[in-house]
Amino acid sequence: MRSSLIAIVAAAAALTSCKGQDDAATKSVTPTTVAKTAAGAETTAAPAAPTTTAPGKAEVGKIVPKSGDEGGDEGVSSDAMNKEPTASGLDAATLSTALVAAGTLALGAPLVDAYGQATGADIESLSYRISDIEICESLDVNGPNFSNPQNCLGVFREAQKGDYDHFGYAEAKADTTNYIDLLSKTDAAKLATSVKLTKKDAHAYRYGFVYWYKPIKVKATVPLFDGSGDKMYTKDGPVMDVSGKLVSKVSNITTAPAEEAIAILDNGGAWFRFGKDFTITNADIDAKAELKLDLTFDPDGVITGAKGSNNGAIWGAAGAYPASGDPTPIYTIEVPMLAITPVTHKADDHVVKEQYLAHFVNGTIKQDYRVSLYYLESDPDKSIYGVDIQSIYVANSTFLVPASFQALTITESQDHEVTLKNNRDYVPFTGFKRLAAAGDMGSLTFKSQDGGLCAPGDSCAGNASYGVKDYAGTYELVGVHTLR
Repeated sequence: MRSSLIAIVAAAAALTSCKGQDDAATKSVTPTTVAKTAAGAETTAAPAAPTTTAPGKAEVGKIVPKSGDEGGDEGVSSDAMNKEPTASGLDAATLSTALVAAGTLALGAPLVDAYGQATGADIESLSYRISDIEICESLDVNGPNFSNPQNCLGVFREAQKGDYDHFGYAEAKADTTNYIDLLSKTDAAKLATSVKLTKKDAHAYRYGFVYWYKPIKVKATVPLFDGSGDKMYTKDGPVMDVSGKLVSKVSNITTAPAEEAIAILDNGGAWFRFGKDFTITNADIDAKAELKLDLTFDPDGVITGAKGSNNGAIWGAAGAYPASGDPTPIYTIEVPMLAITPVTHKADDHVVKEQYLAHFVNGTIKQDYRVSLYYLESDPDKSIYGVDIQSIYVANSTFLVPASFQALTITESQDHEVTLKNNRDYVPFTGFKRLAAAGDMGSLTFKSQDGGLCAPGDSCAGNASYGVKDYAGTYELVGVHTLR
């Protein structure tokens, strides 16, 4: 299985600024920051995604290519923009970026019944045209949407500005230079750049956001586990409007091999929150500190499919797609929004991934949740710097509750119980305590509010299918892996 993480690095001798909020009984972890940049020619301001309101772009420092890159990219105004490129620890503090591969420890139990899910090994490529990444002191969030970013630092700007509103299937298919395959080491080099820091950049960063263009390129195989052994293969096909949703309708979706397909998402923007505050200080600038930001991305399980459902961006038929109407059965593949988990650290430190599987069963709803906690190798307390949650199909699953949870706060008690809460004060589970060794088991309680885990017919408060109800579950520590 493969997974990737986009590493954003800041340069200087020490990360003096990562500060958790601790008291005698509780470690309350908040956001962190670092900046990232583009590898290419002159950077330009990226087009805004429609679901976000970002009045004014953040100021972006000089983008400094790493050794071996060509050119020097200049962003929008900053005190650092007229300085010369630097090597680590020379004439300035810097923020550098890199794409780092990281092995996923587990996808889950055998996959599903009438559904499918691709592991990292099933995904040959997953490419986004990323236009802009910024980290900010603050912004306002409302579900998946955000607005009012404040005191931001641009860490990536695409080399060529495109027309976001008119960039569709044809434009994406013709674009052979601007897409970044998150699973490709070659494409990772496009992100291996640095940003010089000045004292203007010295403050706390808690949030970030990423913009991309809505067409996503993907080449993958999605196994179906309904007993047939069938697989779905991404195929290139025409995109058409179906009740306001852009859908690619393809033929021979169950016939190998996979082809590069274009899936058009409804939106091209997402916010992220640092799990632990990151503060760039004047002392960091004076010391020419070498700091890093890793933006982690785990592709395992993010591409899903179904037989007999029309929820995906790619619809397919086993044979030829009908000239009118849809096939029976219809096969669909869903491609995700870009979700990243940021972690900051010193240049000489390493990120450690602690991965769990939580097991949920409620009648016909059977699934796992992969819960990944990120901490620093040098930290004896193993303070949590980031969390990633992904829904996973298991044997005999007949329904999947998506995991669209983004933690705004991460709190760990003295007895190592971890509490996650989103911007609507929803807590997905309680009783989740960190475990000591791979294979150790624990018990927790799943909370069904805010989108629910209730099976149809359950007497849940608020709605027969979705409401507030608690369910007992178990979880296990799959393993611990250092990302290098």
